[in-house]
Amino acid sequence: MKEQKVFKKQIALELMGMGYRCLYTEPNKNNSKLNVFVFEQTDELLSRLQELIIKH
Repeated sequence: MKEQKVFKKQIALELMGMGYRCLYTEPNKNNSKLNVFVFEQTDELLSRLQELIIKH
Protein backbone atom coordinates (compact mmCIF):
# COMPACT_ATOMS: atom_id res chain seq x y z
CA MET A 1 0.00 0.00 0.00
CA LYS A 2 1.34 3.40 -1.00
CA GLU A 3 0.93 6.33 1.32
CA GLN A 4 0.20 9.97 0.49
CA LYS A 5 1.37 12.61 2.95
CA VAL A 6 -0.61 15.83 3.30
CA PHE A 7 1.12 18.73 5.00
CA LYS A 8 -1.74 21.26 5.11
CA LYS A 9 -4.20 20.62 7.92
CA GLN A 10 -7.04 22.35 6.08
CA ILE A 11 -6.69 20.08 3.05
CA ALA A 12 -6.44 16.98 5.25
CA LEU A 13 -9.62 17.96 7.09
CA GLU A 14 -11.45 18.51 3.80
CA LEU A 15 -10.35 15.07 2.57
CA MET A 16 -11.56 13.50 5.81
CA GLY A 17 -14.85 15.36 5.39
CA MET A 18 -15.18 13.74 1.96
CA GLY A 19 -14.84 10.32 3.58
CA TYR A 20 -11.12 9.61 3.14
CA ARG A 21 -9.60 8.02 6.23
CA CYS A 22 -6.39 9.37 7.69
CA LEU A 23 -4.22 6.34 8.47
CA TYR A 24 -2.06 8.17 11.00
CA THR A 25 -0.32 11.43 11.73
CA GLU A 26 3.35 12.08 12.34
CA PRO A 27 5.37 15.11 13.36
CA ASN A 28 6.65 17.29 10.53
CA LYS A 29 10.40 16.73 10.27
CA ASN A 30 11.06 20.42 9.58
CA ASN A 31 8.77 21.83 12.28
CA SER A 32 7.91 19.56 15.21
CA LYS A 33 4.98 21.82 16.15
CA LEU A 34 3.16 20.72 12.97
CA ASN A 35 1.72 17.34 11.96
CA VAL A 36 1.71 15.48 8.66
CA PHE A 37 -1.45 13.56 7.77
CA VAL A 38 -0.99 10.23 6.00
CA PHE A 39 -3.66 8.74 3.72
CA GLU A 40 -3.76 5.61 1.57
CA GLN A 41 -2.75 6.70 -1.92
CA THR A 42 -5.37 5.91 -4.56
CA ASP A 43 -6.05 7.43 -7.97
CA GLU A 44 -9.29 8.90 -6.59
CA LEU A 45 -7.50 10.48 -3.61
CA LEU A 46 -4.84 12.00 -5.88
CA SER A 47 -7.54 13.46 -8.12
CA ARG A 48 -9.36 15.03 -5.15
CA LEU A 49 -6.08 16.27 -3.72
CA GLN A 50 -5.24 18.06 -6.98
CA GLU A 51 -8.68 19.70 -6.98
CA LEU A 52 -8.20 20.92 -3.40
CA ILE A 53 -4.70 22.23 -4.08
CA ILE A 54 -5.95 24.25 -7.06
CA LYS A 55 -8.85 25.55 -4.94
CA HIS A 56 -6.51 26.81 -2.21
